[in-house]
Amino acid sequence: MKVLFYLPVITPWWFENIVAPMIRRVSAEAEVTVLAPAPWSGTGIGPAELERLADLPQIRWCLIEGEDHRSYRTRPADPDGLAGFVADLQPDYVICRSADRDTPRRFPGKVRFLMEGGVAPYPLPSQWVWLAEDLFDHGEMPDLDTDQRAELTGWLRPLADRLRARIARAAYRPDDFNWPDDVPRLLMPIEYAHHENFFPMHRPGPEANDALILHIAQQLRGRAFVTLANHPLNDLHLGRGTLMAAVAATRGQMAMLPECRDAPSASERAAAVVDAMIVGDSKAFGVAAFLGLPFARLSRFKTASWLNAYPALDPLIADLKRGRARSPSPEDALAWAAFHIANNAFDPADPQLGLADIVDRIDRPVAPERWAAGMARLDAVLMESAA
Repeated sequence: MKVLFYLPVITPWWFENIVAPMIRRVSAEAEVTVLAPAPWSGTGIGPAELERLADLPQIRWCLIEGEDHRSYRTRPADPDGLAGFVADLQPDYVICRSADRDTPRRFPGKVRFLMEGGVAPYPLPSQWVWLAEDLFDHGEMPDLDTDQRAELTGWLRPLADRLRARIARAAYRPDDFNWPDDVPRLLMPIEYAHHENFFPMHRPGPEANDALILHIAQQLRGRAFVTLANHPLNDLHLGRGTLMAAVAATRGQMAMLPECRDAPSASERAAAVVDAMIVGDSKAFGVAAFLGLPFARLSRFKTASWLNAYPALDPLIADLKRGRARSPSPEDALAWAAFHIANNAFDPADPQLGLADIVDRIDRPVAPERWAAGMARLDAVLMESAA
């Protein structure tokens, strides 16, 4: 069996905590090739990554260098050449960490994207991932029969109830921030914007967060007040200067929440008291679903019908003002979260993880036989954190 790891936007943290453990396990039973560009902008494969797996001489490393290697993060300068090179490798399976979705679709074998496994607001470890058919298709789940739905929701409900109570206790009060009460109050979580993140290339609007803030304000034209929750990693690495300048330029249409490093997150605390949310491709949609909150999703990717998301701001604002905005069902959200955690998410460092399990997740995207292990995995994490 041949397995290709295609890693154009792999970061050092992702390689160390996620991909290296997977390569180590897969290479024990399959022929593994790693294809990635040279280091640039916090991504790529360099000496440190090679050294981490130096004890595995059977791995074939194919490193893309030369003046065009930067282009592989977004749109390869020579997509035909890349597709032809991979065709010559003849992989049976391709595992990608890639912001470019078009070129990998031309690869032979079964192709999956390695994506974050987290489900807001559930406390999954940051290294858990899943193998997705596309980058940001949100809320997808199969038709569950009555027994399956009862099994999944019955398992996760006690944790969901505890999280809901915790969010209610920590919820912000509108009076704390002088929010207006004569227009709908919206919450928009700001996505991660470090130079290593190339996924914003898929936004239907501006890629830069400060430009996006101004773009949203121009669309709303004062018909709603938007509270912004900055991504905690933006606060850690980038500061707020450009974002606050953009907020000021909206002339009172928007405000930024203070930094919050404790659980619940700033988004969760604010979501409990706003009228609706605006989301893109981040995990924040899970907060709206969890709380049964109307939301608009501005994205090029699929959104499951049960989420009842609005594809644009105008119809959301109109329905909010009429008092009839549609929203996701918290019961559906519970079923989806339980399904995703039990069926999709996995820990790449799990000592029980092997080639057969990884391949099975690709060959059988839905497998009730692995739900018990998925449930036990999260239960063990929660017990350890409570100890």
